Amino acid sequence: MDPFWFNNLQILFTKERLFEFWPHKTMSINEKLNAITRFIIYSSVILTLYKNKPNPLLIGLSIIFFIGLLVHSKIPQRFKKPLQPAHNNPTAENKTVKNCTKPTKHNPFANVTMDDYYENPNRSSACYYKTVEDTVDKNFYNKPQFQEHDPFSTRINQRQFISNPVTTIPNDSVGFAKWLYDPGETCKENYKVCTGTEAGIATT
Repeated sequence: MDPFWFNNLQILFTKERLFEFWPHKTMSINEKLNAITRFIIYSSVILTLYKNKPNPLLIGLSIIFFIGLLVHSKIPQRFKKPLQPAHNNPTAENKTVKNCTKPTKHNPFANVTMDDYYENPNRSSACYYKTVEDTVDKNFYNKPQFQEHDPFSTRINQRQFISNPVTTIPNDSVGFAKWLYDPGETCKENYKVCTGTEAGIATT
């Protein structure tokens, strides 16, 4: 999870986050506040250049200062956590910075092998698939029997060959069980986690 910009100002200008200037329901509280702050910065600079007056920039900076002061002193710590575990949401998982085990020619899906128990017992979990999809395809399908345009659709093997749900030693059975059966707080108990789609209708 990203820190709030008040604690790390560089997060606002990180290359991977420059285009995140509109809050989304999959973001954590910190990420939403950072996105709102970026929007204020961008709009203030544009209006200042357009009107050739410093007023919009001064107003924007004042709003940002107020947000930082308010959030840093008022928001309870429990609301600074993501609404759900990162691995429970692919979009959030894609934004999570962490060490991971990358695909190799001999282990394209980065699953735990018998050798890992002796040679690499502290291995990290497999990388999120979308971030290594090209590498997986290169290592798994770059064989004569797995040609991309094969008339017999050999890519159907994607149904059988996958990265396992747990790819660490020992397996995180508790975390996996919570992901399966523990929904956490719902909109019924805590309105703070409502997404607006509980009734099946998206609201804006």
